[in-house]
Amino acid sequence: MTKTHLLDELTDRMKRIFSGYALPNSAGALQEVKIFTQYMPQPGKLTVEDKEYSGIKGYGESDYESNFPCVIVRYEGATDYDELAMPRGDAAVRIVCAVYDEAPESDGWRSILDMQERIRLEVLEHRLLAGRYLLKMPVKSKLNDSETWPVYFGETELSYSTPRPGMGHGYVERPV
Repeated sequence: MTKTHLLDELTDRMKRIFSGYALPNSAGALQEVKIFTQYMPQPGKLTVEDKEYSGIKGYGESDYESNFPCVIVRYEGATDYDELAMPRGDAAVRIVCAVYDEAPESDGWRSILDMQERIRLEVLEHRLLAGRYLLKMPVKSKLNDSETWPVYFGETELSYSTPRPGMGHGYVERPV
């Protein structure tokens, strides 16, 4: 078991959840939700030597806007417990939903809530992921608490119980 395998499986699940689901992009046309693992991709045309950044570092404005609407599956960290108390570990994952909506009367936050509800329903109905990662409660969702117009964000926090290797068979604990 690797953390990358957990992320890949969860990314595949997000692709199934949002297959055929479209929201307006920055041009106002309907676009299927893009799914990313860990980070938004850097545009291929930029290089380290490129000093022409507008807006967000590494992105031109149109490059940045082209990533929306999207879902980003992010690994947050892991915890291993004492083997006698708990023979498994936990892996925390954050799923970020984002939409771009420039309309002055924007309801972009409604789109975020709808996306979060799709995720919530799926993970609660299918708590075992890839036959080895068990969803732990609680499942938490929240909208971004500050105004970020024209980009709207929301996060869903998940934790999965993960298998963990035990100590080798020849291990004998010696008092210190």
